Amino acid sequence: MARGYPIHDVRRRLIKALGDADAGRGGMSGVELAGALGMSRTTVSKYLRMLAADGTLDRREMGNVTLWSLRPGQESFAFPDDYFRAASAYMECIRNASESGAVQVVRNCVRSGASTTSLVLDVVLPASDAIRDMYETGKIGTAEQNYLGGIVSRSLHEIEVRDPGTRAGLGRGRSVLVIAADSRSEPVSHAACSIYRSDGWAVFGLGDMSAAAGVLFDLDFERLAGKVWSPKDGPLVTVVFSSTAEGLNFFADSIYPASRRSRRMHLLLCGRGLAEPVSGMKSCDYYIDGDVSKVIQISDAISAR
Repeated sequence: MARGYPIHDVRRRLIKALGDADAGRGGMSGVELAGALGMSRTTVSKYLRMLAADGTLDRREMGNVTLWSLRPGQESFAFPDDYFRAASAYMECIRNASESGAVQVVRNCVRSGASTTSLVLDVVLPASDAIRDMYETGKIGTAEQNYLGGIVSRSLHEIEVRDPGTRAGLGRGRSVLVIAADSRSEPVSHAACSIYRSDGWAVFGLGDMSAAAGVLFDLDFERLAGKVWSPKDGPLVTVVFSSTAEGLNFFADSIYPASRRSRRMHLLLCGRGLAEPVSGMKSCDYYIDGDVSKVIQISDAISAR
């Protein structure tokens, strides 16, 4: 990797230089870009190859000259100031049902150095909440809700595959099992899984368990957890997201007894989008009222003990 310049800064400067260039020219040469960026030709050449590999740039040979140009949809963000701008751009793609546009916004955010946690919590998850609200207020139907939800899921997948944190330190003393108590809670459970993976957790996402909830009675939860986790791996944090108090109570009653028998198992319940607030929740180690970032913080604190 070229040294001396942050890749996100070089990308931003290249996008500006190429965007300001005359579109009719079909791009700029490495010599021209070196002059525009104030770098040596050798250094610029290294960055150009890197950014071509990640999909930011195209190259075209014109005789003895290589011309570099931007691929469509490239945009640069300056974080942390631009999370609001990124969220607006992403939400506009959701409103227009543009999967390619939404995924491109996410790619641009990742390439601009966005924090995975902030990208998920401040850009993608608010759009998921907006989709749910549009459905519940009758602005969109079931088919459109499912399609837009699929765009959110593919956006989260894009974040995971492009974040090197998802491939580093996997499972080293940090294991989490994530459950959605209902279909409404599945998007936030998926979002939480993305954040955990970016932080190097070993993640076991069960998705929406409402249709298969009986398995937690038929098969003791300790046996279920034992198929994916061992106490020697460190603590196991089980997180349940639910949009109803009934869902929280059901999974608390099913899981908490096993958690109480093992000092290595911890149960976190997160009620998000509840019609009424929940109080006095005792069948868990922690109850969090809708704040996903706090779920992550508590999980980190448990793993650090």
